[in-house]
Amino acid sequence: MNIHVTQKDIDKGTRGDPGACAVALALTRETGQYWMVDGSFLRVCKEGAFTLYRATPPEVSLFIRKFDGLHPVAPFTFKLNLNEVEPFEFELEF
Repeated sequence: MNIHVTQKDIDKGTRGDPGACAVALALTRETGQYWMVDGSFLRVCKEGAFTLYRATPPEVSLFIRKFDGLHPVAPFTFKLNLNEVEPFEFELEF
C-alpha cells in the first residue's frame, strides 16, 4: 500500500506528537486505523491496544526528524505492506 503524506497532513500535524504527526495522520487517514509513529517504530491500535507493527522505514524516520526539528518538509509517498510484518532487531539498554 502506498501511504501519501499530503500537504494537509503536514499543515495539520503536531510536531513531537507520535499520534498526531503528519505521518500518523496520513496512516490513520489511509488505513482507517489509529497509528502512532516515531523515528524507530510504527504502532497500530488494534482492539484497543497499541501493537508494535514494524520498524519505521528510513525515509519516514528522516521526514520525522526534519518535521520535529522545525526543518522544511514536503509531501511524500512511502510503501507499507499491511499484510506482513517484517522482522527487525533492536537493543534495549538497562
